[in-house]
Amino acid sequence: MTTISPDATRHLLDLEALGAELLADASQRPAGRAATTLTPGGGGLKQVVMALVAGHVLQDHRAPGAATLQLLTGSVRLTWGGTSQIVLAGEWIAIPDAVHGVTAIEDAVALLTVGLDSR
Repeated sequence: MTTISPDATRHLLDLEALGAELLADASQRPAGRAATTLTPGGGGLKQVVMALVAGHVLQDHRAPGAATLQLLTGSVRLTWGGTSQIVLAGEWIAIPDAVHGVTAIEDAVALLTVGLDSR
């Protein structure tokens, strides 16, 4: 995972271009994913742009705080506790406070926001 320098967080960022770059990178990796941290977690907020290639999985895990997922492109299936929700490009979802996983239905790019001190 790449971290953008703190100075860069003050500048405009082209999420579409970044997403395309991350998808290209993810397609070359065995795990089929790539990510860049936009905010390093200072002030209790962390934002990550992540790309996941169709058919690849982000294994079950638990977020370190309240989290949301805004899908920028593609589609994913978010699963937790025997439940699942398909999330499409342009949609936003609050991630349940539970162990959860993500599977890319199509190549996908998402903005993940986590409140680090919220739990």
